[in-house]
This record gives sequence, structure tokens and C-alpha cells, in this order.
Amino acid sequence: SSTLSDGAAAVVLTSGAEVQAKGLSPRARIVAYADAAQEPIKFTTSPALAIPVALERAGLTIADVDAFEINEAFSVVSVANNL
Repeated sequence: SSTLSDGAAAVVLTSGAEVQAKGLSPRARIVAYADAAQEPIKFTTSPALAIPVALERAGLTIADVDAFEINEAFSVVSVANNL
């Protein structure tokens, strides 16, 4: 993990029932997820293994997605997985 910190984020997760009960307006919906791991030397390309799995689980294609965010401390990971 990087020792530099230049931002922050927070996510609040709840069920659809709770959203309705509290009259909330969701800003996003998680439809699928995936993870992947490989040998440490290949860590930069692990997202390329997980993205197709998540897309398949969601019933989507790359063309259906406007942007991907790869949450990684090393910028080279995003570059290595440029779709």
C-alpha cells in the first residue's frame, strides 16, 4: 500500500428494503462484483481477470459501461488494464 494519501471516500451500503423504508434515493446500485489474484509479479493485470467475470455476472458488456474505476494505489495498474 502507498504511504501517500491524497484523497478519501466513503460508501454506505444498505438493502433495497431499507432504502424504501427510509424514503432514500440511492445514487448507485451494485449489480455484480468479482476479484482475482495471481502471482505477485503479475499483480498489475489482476483486474483484467476480474472485470470480465463481473460483467458476465451482471449481464453486461464493456460497451455498457461508461467508466471503470480500478481502486489501486499504484497508477500503473490502471495503465496495465487499459480496456
